[in-house]
Amino acid sequence: MEEEQIVIVGAGPAGCAAAAQCARLGVRPLLLDSSGEAGGLVANAFLVENYPGLEKPLTGEVLVGRLAEHLARFDVTITAKTVSRVEPDPDGWIVHADGQDIRARCVILATGTVHRSLSIPDERDLISRVLFYEVRDLLATIPSPKKVIVVGGGEASFDYSLSLVNAGASVSILVRSDRVRVRGRLGEMVAGHPEISVKLNTRLVALKEVDGGVAATVISEDCETLRLADALLAAVGRKSSASLIVSSPDPLSLTHAPGLFICGDARSDGLGQVGIAVGDGLAAAALAVQRATRENVK
Repeated sequence: MEEEQIVIVGAGPAGCAAAAQCARLGVRPLLLDSSGEAGGLVANAFLVENYPGLEKPLTGEVLVGRLAEHLARFDVTITAKTVSRVEPDPDGWIVHADGQDIRARCVILATGTVHRSLSIPDERDLISRVLFYEVRDLLATIPSPKKVIVVGGGEASFDYSLSLVNAGASVSILVRSDRVRVRGRLGEMVAGHPEISVKLNTRLVALKEVDGGVAATVISEDCETLRLADALLAAVGRKSSASLIVSSPDPLSLTHAPGLFICGDARSDGLGQVGIAVGDGLAAAALAVQRATRENVK
């Protein structure tokens, strides 16, 4: 069985920050990510403009490149493996990854979040064809969409919509409630855009693949209508993925158990802020290195 001092699961902002900090403190971690690449969900961001120290706002794609450069500066590589489970062991933790078992003194989970479903009929059959949960996946499948329906009234739906109109699409945002959950600059950017419309009190009830795209059945003001588009993007919330890997994770605690740390969006349950994720990663790394090196001395 392979043995490591520190295993980090997830190479988004939290995982990259943790990995670089571990290396900086003298412990080279094993960094695992199912994609084998840095970035995580931040790759979807239209602009990151509230992270301190940036000379100007950066697109998610540009920030992903900088995360990769940051890891390279500390000679940290990403191993492409999918972690299915992390379980306690007398000497630490066992990480189960693609049929391989890895024993680690400490594990840092920076696995981010998973999307919430739309809860409509035949949803799973439409995924990655005409239904998407990330804007980068949609644009990778349909590089030049003309019309897209976005479902959701939070920051993610607004941010994704700006990326879509930047790719040449017109966007209709469907919001179930009578108000959106967006404040400040992001809301102003969407409100002032001629290619984005926001429909309140509008509920998606069915989705069907048709020639050339998708047909969405929606109810607004007790009236059922059919909307046609190239694709539908669902941004109806996300939840921590930690529960898929460890038992009964505490979403508020950085230290889940001795030697096991949960950080970034996996801990905060989907706040989606790069600064919070990076801070979590740095804190988890400092605690993990302290524990791993103390146990080595013993």
